[in-house]
Amino acid sequence: ERIPQILKRFRQSVLSAAVSGKLTEEWRERNGIVDRWEETTLGESLELLDQGWSPKCENFPSKSEEIWGVIKTTAVQHMEFFPEENKQLPKTLLPDPQFEVRIDDILITRAGPRVRVGVCCHVKKTRTRLMICDKVYRMRTRRHIALPGFIELLLNTYDRLEEIEGMKTGISDSGVNLTQAKIKAIIFSIPKINEQEEILRLTSKLFAVADKIEARYNKAKAQLDKLPQSLLAKAFRGELVPQDESDEPASLLLERIHQGNPAKPGKARKPRGYKMGVEPLSMAAEQ
Repeated sequence: ERIPQILKRFRQSVLSAAVSGKLTEEWRERNGIVDRWEETTLGESLELLDQGWSPKCENFPSKSEEIWGVIKTTAVQHMEFFPEENKQLPKTLLPDPQFEVRIDDILITRAGPRVRVGVCCHVKKTRTRLMICDKVYRMRTRRHIALPGFIELLLNTYDRLEEIEGMKTGISDSGVNLTQAKIKAIIFSIPKINEQEEILRLTSKLFAVADKIEARYNKAKAQLDKLPQSLLAKAFRGELVPQDESDEPASLLLERIHQGNPAKPGKARKPRGYKMGVEPLSMAAEQ
């Protein structure tokens, strides 16, 4: 039961080490790299920050790459993108290709319920003819400054999530917003591109270990969840205790009960309690 929380803490520790330089300390020493990380803002590392379009769509997803769809905010999860979370664009509306989701886009939710705003992912794979919606910001990095994968790591660390939490504005938790200006103003330190590549390699390797453990946990949990039902099934089949072959089938006992004569013919038994000198409950009740 503690495994999910342990894995969550492990992943956050990896993210924190990745964006602070601790993860690549040995790599820098091994390669004789003494370059210091430079301080910058998110705005300075981006070549594009925009938001999409939210036309009135069908109430079902576009399942074919031949038909345009608009992503829902639920397509954007922490460090994961789910292209199937979309709504089909009506045939009466023309698509706007400038909003099409592309590989290496960074998406972050900008409006909605508090818990769903500020959720960020790097699009590692997608399908064609999908547009971003109005409630999602799309970012593209200046590739000589920042790799999209590194920005994804940065915006998913605990500290940055707390910082983004403080940027949200709104009257109630059911509807808050993030402005472009506040997103662009995020300050962070960043290494050279070759170190960013090493960071992404190491984090991918460590996350793969966590994913493998999580998969084993989910499999074991599913088996444990089925265990009580399997025990009950064995109990009703009489497989939990040794069986006496001289016992009559349960079907005959049920038939006698139905006829009002539960005692087995020729083997009438005294009520429980006579051996101990204790009256049966039924007799005590009558008295």
